[in-house]
Amino acid sequence: MLAVVLQFGEKKSGMTRVMVGDALVFENERLIARMNQFFDRVESQLRQSLRAAAEAAARRNPPSTAMPRRRR
Repeated sequence: MLAVVLQFGEKKSGMTRVMVGDALVFENERLIARMNQFFDRVESQLRQSLRAAAEAAARRNPPSTAMPRRRR
């Protein structure tokens, strides 16, 4: 997902300027609010993806809870 966002920014530099607010200085407040909502959703999706990846990694490599045996 992050790769798609970065590729979009690379290919559509003008639209990216609009989205980050560089070109929205004197624009309608509604447009600015919609762009903020868009970025909130992207952030939420990234967090959800990272959380799912961390949970999957934890299931594959569970932390060891057993105490190591002492050698005599």
